[in-house]
Amino acid sequence: MSIHLVTLANDNLLAFLGFICVDNTLLQGQVYLRLEERSKNGEAIAYCNRIVKDDSQYHVSVRCQFETA
Repeated sequence: MSIHLVTLANDNLLAFLGFICVDNTLLQGQVYLRLEERSKNGEAIAYCNRIVKDDSQYHVSVRCQFETA
C-alpha cells in the first residue's frame, strides 16, 4: 500500500482535491503491538500509517464505523 500511496503523490496521479480511502488501518490492533509480536501484514500496515502520519503533504481525516452482527 505504501508504495502505491507514494507513487500517487509523487507522480501527481491523484486529482486536485481527490482522496484516498484506506480501510483496516488498525488490523485488529496489530499496529499497536511490539514489532516482534506483529504479523507481516500488521507491520506493513503500521509502516503505511507512519508514512501518512510523518508526511506533511497528506491531510488525514478519520472516520470510524463499527458494524454489529
